[in-house]
Amino acid sequence: MASKYKQVCGYGGHPMAYSNGVILEHRLVMSEILGRNLRPGELVHHKDTNPFNNDPSNLELSSRSEHPSIHAKGPNSYNTCPCHPRLLL
Repeated sequence: MASKYKQVCGYGGHPMAYSNGVILEHRLVMSEILGRNLRPGELVHHKDTNPFNNDPSNLELSSRSEHPSIHAKGPNSYNTCPCHPRLLL
């Protein structure tokens, strides 16, 4: 099954990587911006809702509790988050 996010290989042992050494690129980019690993409960929001646009200017750090309000502020209100479809608003 293909991921809806860009994946980067070769990160075996990285604390944010899966056991196969794959890490989600948007999480890696945000950790580089912050200069630290993401903490539990921190999400990376794609401002334009395109999960493949991992330009730093398109990424925003949020918490699981803050994330729904980011979408509520926009011109459209979602029942689910387009960049995290399993997260109900």
